[in-house]
Amino acid sequence: MLIFYVFLLGLIVGSFLNVCIYRIPRGASVSFPPSHCPNCKEPIKWYDNIPVFSYLLLRGRCRVCKIKISFIYPVIEIITGILYLLVYFKYGFTILTVKYIIFVSILIVLGMIDLQTYYLPEKLTFSLIFLGFALAFISDITILQSFLGAATYLFPFFMIYAYGESILHKSILGFGDLELVAGIGAFIGYRGYFELHLFFTISFVIGAIVSVILLIKKQKGRKDMIPFGPFLVLAAIIMILK
Repeated sequence: MLIFYVFLLGLIVGSFLNVCIYRIPRGASVSFPPSHCPNCKEPIKWYDNIPVFSYLLLRGRCRVCKIKISFIYPVIEIITGILYLLVYFKYGFTILTVKYIIFVSILIVLGMIDLQTYYLPEKLTFSLIFLGFALAFISDITILQSFLGAATYLFPFFMIYAYGESILHKSILGFGDLELVAGIGAFIGYRGYFELHLFFTISFVIGAIVSVILLIKKQKGRKDMIPFGPFLVLAAIIMILK
């Protein structure tokens, strides 16, 4: 029964994460005004705001103006629910589950915003860093490991960033990516060279595979930008669930 409640919590939080993903890049409040259709501005009734179920019942359209609602909304809700379950299966009924569902929730928002806008909001990346330090006091790592994690995870990516800026005179990584990886390091903590190398490898391998696929399908050109934040997010989630 607890498994059901964990999944349900993920669905509910996922619905709120959708609000964050949509509003934060637009500089809007995530709490006011209440949920409304972005097209006709009509407030969404509670029975039309039930995660996944309402989307299916309405067949993916606004009840009032009938505009199509992106399928991304229920997908994010389901993904959040599944990730909450995976975190629970990994860490059980412990404080670590609380820590890592907070971690996963912020990562989902950051990854989706970067995917859609090529932008990582500082208010979220810095929140990730500070929360990583704060939650170290009640988790499986020490505050020293948290600080070392932020520094050591950041270092190789900063070197890549500096190489692109000073040698190639173009951005290989954005500064937001550096803030994100520092936050990931603060949450995961430094646990040895192997763990650091594994995170680095996973993020770049996933990035390379996706980039090649996009190039082959001609959805991106060689000079087109591809956001790296989602690959960092995927690598971080793999690291805490492995």
